[in-house]
Amino acid sequence: MTPLRKITALGKKRIPRVLFILAAIIMLSFYVYAFHYEPDMITIRHEEVFLDCWNQEHDGLKAVIISDIHQLKTPRHLKRLEQIIELANRENPDLIFLLGDFMGHHISDWNEHTQPEEITAPLARLKNRYGVFAVLGNHDWWFNGRLMRNALEKAGIRVLENEFVEVDVLGKTFSIAGLPDKKTRNYKLDLQKLRKVSEPAILLSHNPDYFRELQLPGELMLSGHTHGGQIALPITGAIMVPSKYGKKHISGWSYLGDRKLFVTIGTGNSIINARFLCPPEIVVMTLRAASSKQER
Repeated sequence: MTPLRKITALGKKRIPRVLFILAAIIMLSFYVYAFHYEPDMITIRHEEVFLDCWNQEHDGLKAVIISDIHQLKTPRHLKRLEQIIELANRENPDLIFLLGDFMGHHISDWNEHTQPEEITAPLARLKNRYGVFAVLGNHDWWFNGRLMRNALEKAGIRVLENEFVEVDVLGKTFSIAGLPDKKTRNYKLDLQKLRKVSEPAILLSHNPDYFRELQLPGELMLSGHTHGGQIALPITGAIMVPSKYGKKHISGWSYLGDRKLFVTIGTGNSIINARFLCPPEIVVMTLRAASSKQER
């Protein structure tokens, strides 16, 4: 065999080995980043929405939106919850909306369930001017929705399910309504009661699928549940979205006529404690009167 042929043969043997090493490095990097870094990289997302029915007196009210905490009894999750409280309080919000799935379920931490009071005690420290309002998610009901609701209410958080409250600010009122989670056996939708909601109104629904299925008072609906897909690929995006409508309402804004839906990616993870190209977020939303936009 000539020296040139020997070099060529040796190169052919080394190429598969190099490719294997390169693939191993890529997989290890993905694992370290997705499982140990991105889940803790909580971002603050600022949004502004103009609402036709919103009172001029309420123009500029700031709401902090937190969803899908998926808390477990691990040091990492305890630290993350404290970070959520700290970041939210820095914003000095007028209102706080908690969109469900407080409880966590991870394959790797299946025996690390926390108790509702261990979640709601830190949440009781959330700063606000006009109230903290919550709905429950499917994971809360799979754990024990009644216990979760009781713990939240003991912490001063108003839980809304098939009900609404009117909030008085500067002599004018707006409504906040909460829808039940539709993925659990506890699902009972009281349309008769919810249709009595008076405008202006904000609807809280853990699951965004309601947006296409219900015609209720309320120009704005806020939801979570999707996690933005949680794991995304650079070209194709999210691998899986827990919605019957696929990626239509995966995150951010959707519109139907004059109705608006905003879906937050949330702060936690479920099933696996990982995120990739989908960092967790807290949303700070400024609620504006449409009339103020016309005055610009």
